[in-house]
Parts: sequence; structure tokens; C-alpha cells
Amino acid sequence: MLDLFAGTGALGIEALSRGVAQVDFVEPARAARMVLEKNIETLGLAHHALVVAKDFRLALGDALRAQKTFHGVFVDAPYALGVEEELLEYFAGGTLLAPGAWISVETARKRDLPEQSGDLSKCREDRYGDSKLVLYELGN
Repeated sequence: MLDLFAGTGALGIEALSRGVAQVDFVEPARAARMVLEKNIETLGLAHHALVVAKDFRLALGDALRAQKTFHGVFVDAPYALGVEEELLEYFAGGTLLAPGAWISVETARKRDLPEQSGDLSKCREDRYGDSKLVLYELGN
């Protein structure tokens, strides 16, 4: 799995607690990354986690060159960045997703995301306060 804009790692760590074998956490912000690394160490998950201290574009380029594939991706970018569509297009047009993979995107409630992006199809959208979660699945 991939946890982009991981922050303290809550989503990826929860995935590990539910049996996911490996999570790559991408977090460029030093303060958040320090908390993330401490959380991983405290929970004894270091052998299941890779923490990447880079901008998401550089991290995705590295993953592509390493021929990684992910079965699930969490995206929780700062809303002001407005990179949700860019990320959907990147994943839809590349080889980073395994067949049947999913992407969970948290965004601002008022932001409209596309129903379709390449082979990615929106399958669920839930609103919570000022936020919403949008789930996409990759067609086979």
C-alpha cells in the first residue's frame, strides 16, 4: 500500500494492523515525519514500513522506476494543493496500481472529483463535515 501525504501515519498504520504486509509512507514535512517515524518505531512496524521524505511527485517517480505496484493508495493532500485530479490521472495512466487496486482520496467537501479518470472509476463518496472521502477502483 501507499500512504501519500501520510502525516502521522494513521491510515497506513491502521492498514498494517489489519494485515497489510507493507506500506510506503510519503511525508515531506519534517515535523509530521518525525511523529510518523516514532509511531512506526513504537508499534514495532519498522520492518513493514518505508518512510519517504520527498515531494509526492519525486516519490512517485522513484516508485515507478523501482517498478513498484500498489493494491491500495491513501491520498490526504492538503486541500489547498488541489492535486487530486493530477494524482488520479497519474495513477490511471501508469503502472503503479495492481489490477483491481483502489484509491481513497480525502478532499474538501465542495471539491468535485471526476466520475472517471482513465481506468479509475468512482465507486463511493461520503461526506463528513467540511471533508469528503472518494473511493476509486481500477478496472481490470
